[in-house]
Amino acid sequence: MEMERIITTKEVKAKKSGQTVGFIFGLLISVLYWAMLLGGQTLGIRLGYSPFWSMWFPNILAVSVGLLMGIIRIRK
Repeated sequence: MEMERIITTKEVKAKKSGQTVGFIFGLLISVLYWAMLLGGQTLGIRLGYSPFWSMWFPNILAVSVGLLMGIIRIRK
């Protein structure tokens, strides 16, 4: 009976830990994406780069990384 309680407790802790890591990873990706959008806006307004490309670059990069990760996952 005691062994079942220990195993169940470890499983719950591992599940919560995985959720926490996923949340932190998602938050990090969101902040990075937001920073890239803000940087693109600055490049387009203040430094004279093409506003179209400076604002679309984060989107293109995010889609490219997502496709690359998806392809890698499918091949495994």
